Amino acid sequence: MRFAASVLTLSLVATSSVALTFVKRDAPTILTDITYIAGNISKLNADINTFAVSSTLVHGLALHTDSVKLDTAVKGATTDVLATPTLTEDEGNAILTAVQDLEDGIIGALTNITAVKANVQALPVGNLAALVLSDLKTLSADTQTFENDLIAISPADLLDTANQIADTVNAAFAAAIAAYS
Repeated sequence: MRFAASVLTLSLVATSSVALTFVKRDAPTILTDITYIAGNISKLNADINTFAVSSTLVHGLALHTDSVKLDTAVKGATTDVLATPTLTEDEGNAILTAVQDLEDGIIGALTNITAVKANVQALPVGNLAALVLSDLKTLSADTQTFENDLIAISPADLLDTANQIADTVNAAFAAAIAAYS
């Protein structure tokens, strides 16, 4: 009897854990995620601009911290996209507009981080350039996953624009990675 009760309890716990894993998400959740990503991009860009003026190790390490937070936001958004059914036309358009708004911020941050490469390399302590390169590679890979998963649930008539945005962002990442390689 005790064994049967233990098996039943274990089964209920396992079932509820699996149910929690497959929580459905929706377009408003993705839009909230994109807003959160935008805030992280703004913070990173502000800290890159601060580093351009005051190139200290503390400011350099802030770039890494910001990159990690941004990557966490991108991964969280990807998780939500994977739990979202195919978007309606209105949802797809709203998300596409939000992503278009992100594009300039992402490209600006990547351009700015490339522009401060000499400042990064000039720091006498640590190998911040290698850390920046590692962060760029991680963000690039996770951003591409987010892009691909978001494109997969987008309405067909938005795919060309979505792919163009992804290609532009990916090219900007490639240029920044090449600069630090």
